[in-house]
Amino acid sequence: IRKGVRPIRSGAKSKLGQELETLLETACEQYYNRGIACIQKIPTPLQIIGTTERGLLTVPKKKSTVDYLGEFRGIPFAMEAKKTNNKTFYRIDPWEREDHQKEFLEKWNGLKFYFISFWSIQEHYLVPYQAAKEFFQDKKIPISWLRENYPQVPSYQGIILNYLAVADYYIKGGLLDGNYHYPACNRAAPP
Repeated sequence: IRKGVRPIRSGAKSKLGQELETLLETACEQYYNRGIACIQKIPTPLQIIGTTERGLLTVPKKKSTVDYLGEFRGIPFAMEAKKTNNKTFYRIDPWEREDHQKEFLEKWNGLKFYFISFWSIQEHYLVPYQAAKEFFQDKKIPISWLRENYPQVPSYQGIILNYLAVADYYIKGGLLDGNYHYPACNRAAPP
């Protein structure tokens, strides 16, 4: 195993985000079919390093970018999807395996977000990268802060997990500056 790379059991960790990934990919297809946006899942190439009684052990062949890339309203769009079963906070990777994703988003010239899903309570948030960045040092983002400052991602207009309705709300409301950063916001739902 390479230094700093924790193996992933294909039967455990990889399934943690599988349901969310399926819903987000469905939303991407719905956006594309309706001509709203072109956003695609970026696959992470994996290498099998062994097996256990629970399944395969894999590690990334190389560091990837983020989970989703594309274009929305003519603006480059990047999104990293995160899922937790915790009901009070999202824990930012304490092993710093995701630093390459943070570096990518830091340099991305366009819309950049974290999609954070509190799966067990079915609350989902689209959080601008600049806002999430404030919590990198603490290594966790409290759901209470998200509830106070961000609208939940709705299933809206026939689109499951309509995260672009929230992105559109940020854009139309002037909540993203010219560099697509997110200043302060009060909690309000997208139209």
